[in-house]
Amino acid sequence: MQILNRDLEQRLFALRRGRQGMKRRQTQSHRPNLNRFFQLLLSLFAVFCVGVNSALAATCHSLSDSQVAALFDRWNEALASGDPAQVSALYQADALLLPTLSDQARTTTAGIEDYFKGFLSKHPTGRIDERVIQSDCNVAIDAGNYSFELDGQGWVQARYTFVYAYRDGEWRIEHHHSSLLP
Repeated sequence: MQILNRDLEQRLFALRRGRQGMKRRQTQSHRPNLNRFFQLLLSLFAVFCVGVNSALAATCHSLSDSQVAALFDRWNEALASGDPAQVSALYQADALLLPTLSDQARTTTAGIEDYFKGFLSKHPTGRIDERVIQSDCNVAIDAGNYSFELDGQGWVQARYTFVYAYRDGEWRIEHHHSSLLP
């Protein structure tokens, strides 16, 4: 009986050891697969991040202060042309103009052009008195005080904000607010 018990114990021990060995082998064989899976997942994530950053970099345009100042000069030259269509072409199609000499907000190209018909009849000449320029990805802000000589009868001072947005390959005015100084 002792021999049978000893034989049975040895067989159970071997069986348990064999099962544990099998479990270890299974666990060990899954680890490399999990490691490969996580390595693949990490690689795909890295490729995705690089792709997103590349896409953002490809679509992000910013301007220097002098380039933003040149956008005002372009607008001022359009005023000097006397052509309201040339001035309104510098605004985005959905731009907002809060003009100096009108209490009506202009939110369409036609409305902006209509405002400049009246304003340009005064033959304005503009200059920047002081400004602060900020620029970031696809947007630039030029704000401060400017003055206009109207019909050669003296200077009118106003506060202004131009918000420029880069869309469809061009920098145009997205928002323009101008109000007389108090």
